[in-house]
Parts: sequence; structure tokens; C-alpha cells
Amino acid sequence: MIIALLSSSSGSRGGGELYLYNLASGLSQLGHRVHTICSADSTMDALAGKLAQVSQITRVDLKNTYRRLTRCLGAILDLEQRRRVRRLLMELNPEVIHVNQQVAEDGLDLLLAARDSGLPFVSTIHIAHSASFLSARLGRLRDAITTAVLKNINATFITVANSARRDLVARLGASTGPRIHVVWNGVFFPDETGPEARHSTRARWGVTPGEFVLGSVGRLDAQKAPCFALEIISKLRQKGHAVRYIWIGDGEMRRVF
Repeated sequence: MIIALLSSSSGSRGGGELYLYNLASGLSQLGHRVHTICSADSTMDALAGKLAQVSQITRVDLKNTYRRLTRCLGAILDLEQRRRVRRLLMELNPEVIHVNQQVAEDGLDLLLAARDSGLPFVSTIHIAHSASFLSARLGRLRDAITTAVLKNINATFITVANSARRDLVARLGASTGPRIHVVWNGVFFPDETGPEARHSTRARWGVTPGEFVLGSVGRLDAQKAPCFALEIISKLRQKGHAVRYIWIGDGEMRRVF
């Protein structure tokens, strides 16, 4: 099967975009021909390099929703970008298109382009919170636009948690329920697992036998509140608990630590 993965291209480090790499890798291992489409912007260079290892990749002039002053309104009104993506999809002619959206309003132009191509398509929405819930600028207007597009586009949506599905159904109405499915995130297990691998990893991190390890996996960014986690660990250590904290991830705050 030929599958086109269409990235909203919000960056290389976010979990939603790394999900796209894992999806491409898994589909390729199952024998499918995977073609990934993402922005030519330099912020996508790192992820594009990884995607090129597991899929064919096409980089295009693609402006992400969050690089637009008017966010989703500007995206859906960008008819040239929508036509450009639609033409590319029709040239590839895949059996199915997957649109990767970080949040509900991200990539609405890509959804419309996929619809206009006439080809079967699905979309993963990683975060279903509304713009109003997040106290975003022009939140109510952005939510109204997003809801109108998602309700009328007649797409099948994937969420990565039951709570996200509930949020999306609440936003779009009960009638959309049958079109919204939960597919939990998967992970690739390393070749070596078990006690020996655990001990070698702890030794590599400098963890002593008596220490209890707590960890976080995510983008090292203020949005993920790593400093708050450090405050908690500090208080535990002040109380005499032998705790070692491990953060797995990269981001803008790496230089701070």
C-alpha cells in the first residue's frame, strides 16, 4: 500500500512530530511504501533527516499555522498553499493520506487540501484542548473556525488518549463520535531488555544502587515545566530521600541545565 504522511511541520522536537517518524518507521517495516511530506523550513531539518531513513520524503514550501499572525484563519484562507498540497497529493496518488495535527486547529489547510484531492484520508489530533481553554489570543474565534472545519470535513480522526477523544467529541458534537477513534501511542523496544540492560543504563547515568530514579520524557521546553519538576525533586532530597531525576528529551532549555 502507498501511504502519504502529511506533516503540519511545527518543528522537529515535539512529541507529535516524533510520532510521525515512529508511524513512518512502523509502516515501512510492515512493507508499505511510505511517502512523507513536510515543510522545507530549517526547523524541520532534523526530523526530515530521520524520516528520510524510513520513507521517501518531499519537502515543500509549507507555512505552519503557528507561523501565521491569524493562526488557523490565515491557514484556511491560504488557497495557494492548499492547491499546492492538493496537486502534490494527486500526483503521488496514495491509497490513503494521514494528516498529522499537533492540536485541533493546526493544519486545517492540509485537511482541506486532502479532502479536495478526493483521496481517502485520516488525521491524528494529538491535543484536543480548545484555544479558549489554553487562554490563547482570539481563542473563541479560532475555536469557531476549527469546529466548523472539523465538523464539516467528514474525516476520520485519531486521538492518542481517551480523554482527548472525549474533549474532541464535546467540541464537535455527539454525531461525530463514530468518526473519532483512540489509538494509543506505541514505542519501539530496544534489542536488549531485562535486568542486565537496566543495570548498565543506571551505571551509565551514574545512579548508585540505593537511589530511586524518577524520570520525564518530553521536549525540554518551558511549556513542559522542567523547573517545577526540579523543585519537587529538590524537596524530596531535602527530606532525605535518595532520588535521582532523569529527563529524556531535547529542546530550547537544554542550555539552562
